Amino acid sequence: MKISVAIASYNGQRYIQKQIQSILNQSVLPNEIIVSDDNSNDKTIELLKLIKEKSKINIIIIQNSLNKGYSKNFEIAIKRCSGDLILLSDQDDFWFPDKIKKIRSQFKSCLLYTSPSPRDKRQ
Repeated sequence: MKISVAIASYNGQRYIQKQIQSILNQSVLPNEIIVSDDNSNDKTIELLKLIKEKSKINIIIIQNSLNKGYSKNFEIAIKRCSGDLILLSDQDDFWFPDKIKKIRSQFKSCLLYTSPSPRDKRQ
């Protein structure tokens, strides 16, 4: 199962390093981290670039040229994710080391079923 983490950031220089480090310290690592930055005017982007240089995980940084707002900023990050499982994170979150492992185990143990749409029914 491929795991993506989508992060929305805006002027998060005080939090972003600790938050991403908590993701990089997971017992089960994600395959990618996608950060959509909502036109920050602090050092968020510079910090993200430094983290990306040192990371063994693929980190994609999206820089919005205009402020899109909280929901749209997350939407932009989610659309770039390629994982089967997408986890959302605010820039000031801190993840305990087994968060991804616990969430992944829950998804492995469930059986998902969706009913077919009327167009899918064979006559």
